[in-house]
Amino acid sequence: MNVNDKVKQKLHIFDFDGTLVHNYDHPWVGEGFNWDTFISTMSKQPAVETVVERMKEAIADPNSTVVLCSARPDDSIYQMMTLNQLVEFGVDVHRIDHVCFRNKAYIRAEQSLTANIDNPDDVKRIIHECHKQWRLSKVDYMRHEFKPEEVICYDDQQKNLDAWVEAFATSPYTTSLTNYLVEEDGTISGTVHHANNSSESQD
Repeated sequence: MNVNDKVKQKLHIFDFDGTLVHNYDHPWVGEGFNWDTFISTMSKQPAVETVVERMKEAIADPNSTVVLCSARPDDSIYQMMTLNQLVEFGVDVHRIDHVCFRNKAYIRAEQSLTANIDNPDDVKRIIHECHKQWRLSKVDYMRHEFKPEEVICYDDQQKNLDAWVEAFATSPYTTSLTNYLVEEDGTISGTVHHANNSSESQD
């Protein structure tokens, strides 16, 4: 996956689990959770067709940069399984400009923070915050490498979408950011955030 030399107008950022692929009854937190079981189970789940089609359209757009940004561990086998699933969905993964998964340091930090927490809601809250902070850590690279005027994000977690708004709000290049929240049934709802801090609904 190589970043194109040409600076493009739009940057599309796609989450994976619950966004490009359905995650009906496969919790990614809780007692006994492990990534091997989770990713193996998720590899058998159907596509969120609406979002997959949006990814295909973005890949086909010569003015767009496409990024797959997942909280899955940065492991070569996991990455291969993830990309193979996208191939099954008909996505030309060789035209995804950048793929980022979480490195081991972030995974260890998350495990340390949740190790002695018994309340599942507290565990989920901590993990969501860890996922948000990891996404924020990727923004400097994206802002300066891609210099997008328009950012379009897809995620099933509002906290992650809020992170992109927070991060790109200070970009000297970006004039608008559209967040699409992906619901469990695959429907999406969008909100456009402008550089002047105004916002509006988007289909």
